[in-house]
Formats: sequence, C-alpha cells, structure tokens
Amino acid sequence: MKIPRWIAVLTLLASVSLYAEVEVYRGYQTEGDKKCTGDFVIAGSVKELRKYDNQNDDWTLRSYIRVLPPGECKENTGSNPVFVTPGSLPGKTEEVALVFFPAFIPRIAGDFDAEANQKLLAVWQEKTDSIPHIAGWVGETTLTTWSSTTPAEWDTEEPPPDLNMLGQLLDDEDPLRIEMYADNIRRDAGAEEISFNDLVIAVQMEEHIHALQLTTLKEKLENELEQLPDDFELPGTLTFQEYLQTVRLADLFIMEVEAKTFIYKKGFPYVFGRQAPTKLSPKVTIPDDYSEKRLKFHELAKKLYIGTITEPEGEVFLKSLEYFESLLPVFSVNNPDYSKQAEREDEDRE
Repeated sequence: MKIPRWIAVLTLLASVSLYAEVEVYRGYQTEGDKKCTGDFVIAGSVKELRKYDNQNDDWTLRSYIRVLPPGECKENTGSNPVFVTPGSLPGKTEEVALVFFPAFIPRIAGDFDAEANQKLLAVWQEKTDSIPHIAGWVGETTLTTWSSTTPAEWDTEEPPPDLNMLGQLLDDEDPLRIEMYADNIRRDAGAEEISFNDLVIAVQMEEHIHALQLTTLKEKLENELEQLPDDFELPGTLTFQEYLQTVRLADLFIMEVEAKTFIYKKGFPYVFGRQAPTKLSPKVTIPDDYSEKRLKFHELAKKLYIGTITEPEGEVFLKSLEYFESLLPVFSVNNPDYSKQAEREDEDRE
C-alpha cells in the first residue's frame, strides 16, 4: 500500500511472531509406489478427507500429505468413522465434508496486460466463495471481512523509475485503483526461481486484501462521524481523505501482516493445495502494546479531525506517529517450502 506523500515514513523492521498454526492436506486415491501422486482434493484435516471418502462411492482415500505445515506422505491405514451432525440420530445425517478441488493456472501467452491480469484474477477470486476457510475470513485486528470482489479498479502499468514494488493500491484515488507492475514481478520471479504466474497471484491477493481493508476502515470512520450531533461543524483543518490517510498510518503495519499471513495460510493452500511462493518474514511480530496504541491513535486522529484535540494530546499524537513509522516496512521473504515445479504440473492438468 502507498504511504501518504505528505508524511515521511522511517524504514525500520518490526520484530515479533504470528498467528496460530493451521493445517491443510491433500488427499489422493493412489497408494504404494504411486502414493500422493496424481489428482487430489484439499481439506483442512485428515478427518475431512475421510468424511469425503464416506460420502463418495467413486472416491477412496488411499494416501494423503500435509501441505501446511509440510509433512510426509502417508497411506490411509485408519478407519473412516461416520461423523454425524450434532442433534441428529447416529448414522442418519453425516456432516458434509469440507473438501475442495484445486484451481489450476492457465498458460498466459504473450505480454502481461490487463486481459492477462483478469484471466489470473478469475482463477482464484470466484473460487474463494465456495471455500468457507476463506469466505469466512475476518482480519483479526482490522475486522475486514472477505469479499471475492475487489473494491478497486485493476491496471497493468510500467513501474515508475526506481520503484521496486510489484504492485500497489493507489488509495488517494476515487475509485480506488490497483496497479500491477509486470516488469518488476518478472524480475523478482526470475531472480528467485518463482513462477511468474504464482507471483502475480500472490501480489493480486495482497492488493485485493488491502483494498478490502481500506474500504472497511473508511466505512468505520464514516459510521463514527454519523454519530456526531447534526449541528456539529467540522473545523475543516483536514479533508476526510486526509483524515482517512492519517488514521491508516496506525494500520499500515497490521494491514501488511494480515494480508501476507492470509496468502501463506489461506490463499494458496486452500485455492491451489500448495505452498505460496512468499511468506511473512519471521522477523516480523506484533508488539504487545500495538493494539492499545492503535486504538488510542484512532481516537486522537478523530479529535484532530473534528477539532477537539488538546495540546497535550497533540504531543501524544506526534509521538505515536514515530512509533507506527518504526514498524515499517513489513517484508515478505521467499518461502523455502514453495515448489515452482508444482505450478508447472498444474498447467499440465488443463
């Protein structure tokens, strides 16, 4: 996300560790020397794979492997118990298995343009509506709720000189606009042995979430202002857009953390059944006092906007700016468990 041009941001690394572990599995019908090869389905547990086996006469779970965190291939030697819905009679109503088929990435021929960008967006966006683990996602801190529709326009552009970003949300435009920088993506993909298409999708997912996060924050601020008395007059010191960008300074850190964590733990594993090409840097952790300071900053920014901030509060506000600037930037790192070959195998399945 782009930082407001009217505020300089320091570039210090944050330091801390993240959300609870999740598990994602692939289930196969192959065994013996062929175990864990061929077509597969995706689930959040071996239990769900066994449920799926129960419910499908033409599909048998013979082997499985944990994708996240990575595990060894195992043959299904356990039994497949019937899991009944709470309150139903045993053996009468079995819970529906939460199992998904992977999305496959098509070959993109020629230059990466707006049409190619839309083609890759279509691979994953609509599919997320049918995956409860994603469709029910809520940002732990920002309280952003998932939508498969991006509240922004998409563009493919030449990256500005000396800009190393792979994409960015232009948050000072109305409507919001996301620019994808194919040349920079191709440069990084080639240098790091990452599939170009995979890296494009990772960037798409991140900027999509940032657009959702910013829209959520904007709606929150608008709702709060609606609670002011009808005859309340704003001083006009800041425009609403400047107010939004000011409040967002406290959220930039957590917005990056939420988006990068989503891609690694939800996006790629549940949509494709494999590891994402990048992950949040292990050096990034959430400070213990972050949530408290974030909410306090939101409160002070509102007072600044409506003209009720006091001089001592103004000093706290400026000091808080330094704290939030010190948490940026938030880096991704290459995922050592990612396999470029997996994406090639996906293309071959078309």
